[in-house]
Amino acid sequence: MSVKLDVRSVGYLGNLKDDPRPPESFALPACLTSLMESLGEDVRWATIRAHNRDWRARRLYEAILAATGMSFGLLWWHGPADGEHYGEVCPSSFDLTQVNAEHNTTIRRAFAYVGYACEIVERRDDHFEERCKRLIADSIDAGRPVLTFGPLEPREECSIVCGYDSGGDTLFGWSHWQSRNPADTEPGGMFRVSDWHKKIDKIVLCGEKTQPQTDLREIIRHGLSIAIADDIDGLYAGHAAYDAWAKYVSNPAYRKMKKRELKGKYWFHSTLTGNHAEARANLGGFMRGAADGDAHLLKAAGCYDEIHDTCWKVWGAAGGGPGMSDKKACKVLRKPKKRDTIVALIRKIEALDFEAAEELRFWLGE
Repeated sequence: MSVKLDVRSVGYLGNLKDDPRPPESFALPACLTSLMESLGEDVRWATIRAHNRDWRARRLYEAILAATGMSFGLLWWHGPADGEHYGEVCPSSFDLTQVNAEHNTTIRRAFAYVGYACEIVERRDDHFEERCKRLIADSIDAGRPVLTFGPLEPREECSIVCGYDSGGDTLFGWSHWQSRNPADTEPGGMFRVSDWHKKIDKIVLCGEKTQPQTDLREIIRHGLSIAIADDIDGLYAGHAAYDAWAKYVSNPAYRKMKKRELKGKYWFHSTLTGNHAEARANLGGFMRGAADGDAHLLKAAGCYDEIHDTCWKVWGAAGGGPGMSDKKACKVLRKPKKRDTIVALIRKIEALDFEAAEELRFWLGE
């Protein structure tokens, strides 16, 4: 028997075609927002104006980003043990669920903010698959989608399972990274996966309603601890992450680098730029919504808005825009003056980030 819940899709701008939403590129907040919407919770739809068009944004998404601390973060992989190989990159730098030393802390903070208990079930033994299948089916039968890490790659990213078939041997749901090929999807567009059993390492079950943990002072205090940290669980953060990013862009070896490798180097920088733009834009929106006329919060929101706009100038220095990693855009890394221009913009973003942090400190009175 096939069971399928009605749940809104998740995804970044490129796979939200014909959808009025702005990018929701961070998987955990997007999946949790869709889960809450499916339960009838208010996800606070609002019309926003950006890039010469109107968008319909789910404000709960930006609030979860702030409450977890994710939208305050910038991370950069340390690389080899000597910690000096800034040219070494890892896509884990894009995963802002790591802004808390424990991954499960990020999950629990997200659920605490929306006012629901959660049970995190991780792979511990050989019985995980059978237990997982039963728990997912029971939750879907109770009308509650399940957050999973897997079953699609990258397994570190959250997906939302919204249905099952064959007693749970086949799962349906939404993922930022799913195939859009009709052969791999259900008629409504959900992914369909039958070989998931070895590909899920963690599931998160939504529990009963609790008192939402929405204290603004606590959210800002926690976010500041992330924004000003130089190291979070083996990843550069704060000033150290900005230093790593600037050194990465400045690498003189790009001048003679082969085209394929250069494209990869530019892709990493461009993707990080987009993630940072979206994180800070959402943080600016959250701060403005919470400000209630307070000058410090409004100034911080303005800094975050300007970070977003400056990230677009970083793309502009390459003659491109979001996702520009083609042979034309990546050539900017071969040109010292262009690299210097981008580094100056990165340093401007850094200054704005810490100016916002100072405004938040003033607001806290600390």
